[in-house]
Amino acid sequence: MINFSNFRQQVHVTKQGRINGDKIYALTRYVSARLSYLIVVLFPNVRPNQISVFLIIILLGLIISNIFYDIISSFYLIIIQLFFLQLVAIGDRVDGEVARYKSYFTQTGIYYDRFFHFLYPFALYLSIGYFFATATGFSTIIIFAVVLSVFASLTNMLGKLRHHIKHKIKLEHHDDLLQDLYDQPVLIPAQGLIKRLSHYFIFMMYDWVWALYLIIIILFSFFAQLAFVIYVAHSLVSLMVILYYILVTYPQNFLFSKKDFS
Repeated sequence: MINFSNFRQQVHVTKQGRINGDKIYALTRYVSARLSYLIVVLFPNVRPNQISVFLIIILLGLIISNIFYDIISSFYLIIIQLFFLQLVAIGDRVDGEVARYKSYFTQTGIYYDRFFHFLYPFALYLSIGYFFATATGFSTIIIFAVVLSVFASLTNMLGKLRHHIKHKIKLEHHDDLLQDLYDQPVLIPAQGLIKRLSHYFIFMMYDWVWALYLIIIILFSFFAQLAFVIYVAHSLVSLMVILYYILVTYPQNFLFSKKDFS
C-alpha cells in the first residue's frame, strides 16, 4: 500500500501551484488528502463517483433540513448545517483526489462535480437566509436569500459555458461570421491583495465564505442587530458583484479571439 506522503504527492500534482500560494487552501488540501487516504485504505473498492453522489445527497438533505427550524433551535441548526457544509466542501476535494489516485476519470464524474458546484452555494446562502429570517422574524429575507442563491449558483455554471460556446461555434462553423471575436486573447490582469480578498469573501471560495458566515452567526449571539446588518450588507454587495460578473465580466473577458480558431 502506498504511504501517505507519496499518496499526497500523487493526488496533489495538479494543485501544487495553488497549494503553495494559499495557506488556507493548503491546510484544507492536507485535511482532504488525509481523508482521501483513509477512504482508499478502508474502502479500496470505492469509486470517486460514489463519493460525489454521497456529497450531493448531503447537500440536498441540508436544503431540506431548513423545514426543521420550528423543531430545532435556529442557532443549533445553522451550526449543524455549517459543519456539514464544510465537511462536503472538503469532500468535494476528496472525490477528485481518489479519482487521480485510481486514474478513474469519467464524464459522469465531471457531471456530478458540476452539479455539486451548482448546488453548494444554493445550500449555503439559503441556509443562512433561513437562519436570519427565523432568528429576526424578518421572513421576507428568505426571498432575497433565494435570489442570491440562484445567482451565486449561476456563476459556477456560467463560467463553464465558455467551453460550450466554443463547441457550438465549431459545430455550426460560425467562427468566420462572429462579430465579437477578439483580435488577440484577452489577458486578465493579476488581482491585487484587496481585490483578491474581496473575491474570496463574495464568491464560493468555500473556506473563506464559510468562515465569514460562521463568525457572523457567532456574533449574532452577542450583537444580533450588528450581525444582521453585516449579513444584509454582505449579501447586497455579493449580489451586485455577482450580477456584474454575469452580465459584464464573463461576456467581456472570458470569450474567444481569432487565434482560438486559427
